[in-house]
Amino acid sequence: LPVGVRSYGGGDEDEALASEARKDLDATVRYISESFRSLSRAAAMASAENGQVKNDDDDGAASYALPPELLTSVRLLHHLRRSALLGSGPLLSADDRAVSRDLFLRMPLEDGVGMMAPRLWRCRRQSSALPGEGSVENDESVAGAVRATMEPFPPATLALWSDSTIACDAFDSLFVWSGRDAAAPRFDDPAGGPTAPNTSAPSPARGSRPPSVTSRCGRGISLVARLAPLHGDPPEEQAESFPALASLSEGEAAKLRDKFRFYDPSCGDVSFRRWFWECAG
Repeated sequence: LPVGVRSYGGGDEDEALASEARKDLDATVRYISESFRSLSRAAAMASAENGQVKNDDDDGAASYALPPELLTSVRLLHHLRRSALLGSGPLLSADDRAVSRDLFLRMPLEDGVGMMAPRLWRCRRQSSALPGEGSVENDESVAGAVRATMEPFPPATLALWSDSTIACDAFDSLFVWSGRDAAAPRFDDPAGGPTAPNTSAPSPARGSRPPSVTSRCGRGISLVARLAPLHGDPPEEQAESFPALASLSEGEAAKLRDKFRFYDPSCGDVSFRRWFWECAG
């Protein structure tokens, strides 16, 4: 092991330390939410005493249980809580966990964030000659004026659309997942086997990052284990967290959710909203 990395004595001690860290995260989120709501109530009372009339924006801000500026950071904490660093999966040996935690503590901020949550891009074939806004266009045009574009997607289970190819950078691994309807001749190699699309996703310099392993996902179990279980939320909350779902037809959305119909939240892998309200409620 690298110098300074502690080899944990076994599963019991390792899980006890991880459990304490998860409790610390929960307590921190609870404290932030309680403090924010307390300050919001105090500000509302002060406004009422001064005879000020609150506008609609004030009503909306007062209803938040979390400062909007911290939402992205708290989502990262949810990913960290369920990641291999602190959570139950993907499972690593005690020594591998120790090395990963040591790397996490020593990495620059940008790489540390990359260890907390995976980064996803969707590759989708488009008939338009112009790429979508904010996307990365493939250098090669496809026959029939079809182009492949890549756009960032949230690291959630409902990002696995059947007409898309998903590239995922999970820091220690790279995944490529292709939906059932994403097949095209240009995605096949001469031997007939599937290969990744010839597009490149934006990626920061890796520096001291460990070598990544590129894998082609079939059922995508390893990939799904790294994604937040957004399918555990009600449909209206799914759409709020992932606005792009509104572009799917009712049939497509139902088929997408049906992929995760055997989800059991009692296993401990809960969605962001359920975890947050369990902390802040």
